[in-house]
Amino acid sequence: MAKQIRYGMVGGDLHAFIGEVHRKAVNFDTRAELVAGCFSNIPEYNVETAEAYCVDKSRVYDDYKEMAAKESSRADGIDFVSIATPNFLHYEVAKEFLLHGINVVCEKPLCFEVDQGEELVKLAKEKGLLFAITYTYTGYTMTKVMKEMIAEGKIGKIASVNAEYAQDWLINELAPVEGAAENLSVWRKDPKFSGVSNCVGDIGSHIENYVHYVTGLKIKRLLATTNTYGHALDLNSNIIVEYENGINGAYWCSQIAMGHLNGLVVRVFGELGSLEWQQEHPDYLRYTPKGGAPQNLSRGDGYIKEKAGAGSRIPVGHPEGLYIAFANIYRNFISALIDKKSGQGCIRRGLPHGFGRFVRRPLYPRRHRQRKEQLRLGGALTNMQVRKDFIIVSQNNLGGTIDEKDSCISFGSNSCNEPRRLWHKNHNRLSRRLRRSRGSKEPRYSRSQRRPRLDRRCHDLCRGKGC
Repeated sequence: MAKQIRYGMVGGDLHAFIGEVHRKAVNFDTRAELVAGCFSNIPEYNVETAEAYCVDKSRVYDDYKEMAAKESSRADGIDFVSIATPNFLHYEVAKEFLLHGINVVCEKPLCFEVDQGEELVKLAKEKGLLFAITYTYTGYTMTKVMKEMIAEGKIGKIASVNAEYAQDWLINELAPVEGAAENLSVWRKDPKFSGVSNCVGDIGSHIENYVHYVTGLKIKRLLATTNTYGHALDLNSNIIVEYENGINGAYWCSQIAMGHLNGLVVRVFGELGSLEWQQEHPDYLRYTPKGGAPQNLSRGDGYIKEKAGAGSRIPVGHPEGLYIAFANIYRNFISALIDKKSGQGCIRRGLPHGFGRFVRRPLYPRRHRQRKEQLRLGGALTNMQVRKDFIIVSQNNLGGTIDEKDSCISFGSNSCNEPRRLWHKNHNRLSRRLRRSRGSKEPRYSRSQRRPRLDRRCHDLCRGKGC
């Protein structure tokens, strides 16, 4: 499919986290192409990012104002801009592109002041432009199912809301160690760059957005306590809210909550039931009807009748991280292929378990090359393709390493460094399989003979003869 949309990006160089997330998200559907950018105020980072994404040098800009002006005047100019800068730049960058008639997708939080946000809304309406803010968690399928269930009255009239967003990545800020690296970046510490809040602005804003998205409730007034622990801005906050319909909610957000990684949890209680969604388990929605047993609804399953359930991209039971798993395998395969083509060889070390491994030496006699053998080890399929002087090992659910000393292929144990399964290059069973693949009339062996038990060691497989 040809690219239908052209877009540019402000901020989000290769050394920033969120910019790469935005680019990969756009590429999921292959309909939009990155053609322009002002990725960083550091020239080297700006050029580096543009080269990584094959952006034409003439469309790499040092200033976002120049980018907005030039792109709006081109016949092939960008259709929208993605803004992935620190918080303090969101408002002015978004306004600049709106003024030049360019649609906008912006990171959260949008602005520091309500007046600024209202100004951008008014400007987008006057220009007839689209404006989106990437509050990520509203994009999950089960979030949309939750919203639809509440609208359908599955839990009745809402009585109370409880939500939290707990992280611990700034725990060291409670008692900084002299000389240690700081997690709290400079722009997050300074109100000039981060606004009036760090924690509430960064993750508390997700709570407010999520609750409003699924319930439609609007806050009338609130009471908040914030804890700064000696810093200029907050690291922890508790907020009691009153909605326009008179009911109350309780929000807690923290970046010093030891033991919590990215724990956004939203609970909505009604007269006829309750719903609970956890970001760390996004494929499931806990539904408890009045007088009934709690139900754990799973994304993609047939019993979900809400229209939002159709937004599931992959079959039930497959976590949405499946795409990431595939991407990791391709990344390492392509990296190895690039090394091979550049003459650096195919040995790649230090890859996490589950990635393809490449060894630049024959593991079988010459007569067995160009042959493909599929070995089923403990129910997990391992494909081995031998080509000339190296072997590719691709694994499903098994971590593997290569021992070059004895040319064994080892699939590591979950609990220790001792190999759980070993196949030796000269193992008799493997040789028999290869002979059968050449047309030998040797009798077939039973399933138990062809597939060894999981707990056998290399010594057992070689019948005490050693490798």
